[in-house]
Amino acid sequence: MYLVAANVVTFILGLGVMGAASYALAQFNEKNFDEMFSMVGLGITVACGALVCFVSFAGCYGALKQKKCLLGFYMVCMILTFLVFLAAGIAVGIYNGKIGDITKSEDISQLESTFQQQINDYEMASYEVCCYQAYQAQLSQVQLCSSTVKTGCYLQQDTFDNFADKVIKNDADGAFCKGLQEIKVNGVAIVGNPLTGACGGSTNSAQNFQASIAEFFDDNAKYMIAGSITVAVLQFLCLAFSCALLCANREEYDSEYAAKMEQQRRQAGDMTGTQGVAISSNGTNYV
Repeated sequence: MYLVAANVVTFILGLGVMGAASYALAQFNEKNFDEMFSMVGLGITVACGALVCFVSFAGCYGALKQKKCLLGFYMVCMILTFLVFLAAGIAVGIYNGKIGDITKSEDISQLESTFQQQINDYEMASYEVCCYQAYQAQLSQVQLCSSTVKTGCYLQQDTFDNFADKVIKNDADGAFCKGLQEIKVNGVAIVGNPLTGACGGSTNSAQNFQASIAEFFDDNAKYMIAGSITVAVLQFLCLAFSCALLCANREEYDSEYAAKMEQQRRQAGDMTGTQGVAISSNGTNYV
């Protein structure tokens, strides 16, 4: 019953996600959803909701009827999702610390990890486009790291330019910067008027901007890790129950099904003119 109940809940959640995303797609222009979402993202959300519903239905129906084909498909899906959520929890735990180390560094050029170097340049490109270009009178422009500029700077000109030009500037509706405006750390938006403390304030702005991003990830990392591990555990339990059902003999635990199968065997014996020895409920036949 656990497997059935779990899949009924996930099926309902999948329907909810699919319904909400479908509504947003249908009212995309009329309700100004284009300021918060993209049509591609909503389409992917609808597809994911439909996939969740399908997998949940396969697990629920397969558990009720012990359809080994459906249970096998369900097990494969559970193995994949279990590995994904487990890996996500581990990755968040590992990379959260690396993001925090960037702001603690007194010399950005000394960062040994390529991942940290790229994240630093992405953060500086975000600051350049979302903060400096909007509030030039109050902020200083980001510079390339050198012997005299060791913090609040970027390391690779290509990485900085590519992220700023191709990812942020090509975002027609400005969703990237708008998204950062909605994220608040200690009550202050990451992007906004520097006089309010946003964009790192008016002093050491680039470094403070990075610190705000690091603090946001640090504050939410524990919830993301806990959520990922919780879902992974639930997926593992579903996997264990589906494996038990797949390998079990239904006649051993379902008396109604056992009686039905026994009746079918007797009828088959009558039709062929032979009356075989009754097969016991544990599947053993002594001849």
